Amino acid sequence: MRSCVNLLCMLTVINIELEADNGMRWITVHDVVRVEADDKKVKIFLTGGSIATDTKLLQYYELLLCHLHFTRVHRSHIVNLEHVGSLTNDNIIIMKTGLPVPLAKNRRAELLLRKKEYTLQPPVNDIIEKVVRPKRIKPA
Repeated sequence: MRSCVNLLCMLTVINIELEADNGMRWITVHDVVRVEADDKKVKIFLTGGSIATDTKLLQYYELLLCHLHFTRVHRSHIVNLEHVGSLTNDNIIIMKTGLPVPLAKNRRAELLLRKKEYTLQPPVNDIIEKVVRPKRIKPA
């Protein structure tokens, strides 16, 4: 079932609506590197280095993102598995951008399992080829 959800995520652009100080903003899930709780709001770190903020709680983003290719790694951090670069023995995640993110000891096993599941998925092009263009069987 999880692979079906991930397939749906890869084939569909999912937008997140943010409540900004000066109005509304929409970002795509694919652009989210990580989400960090910051007092009564969250910081959303995006590809390209920009940071968006939102007034929703981290729990909202956990429910929204963790069934996709995201996982909660700390009481104040959710990461996009696509952007996880490495993991130190001191429970620090090094994102592909080079920035460190703390990892709670009790979440290490879950992160490793989710990263393994994410890594073992076939490339998106292979999935699209099989789903969108199935092989035709010639009649006998």
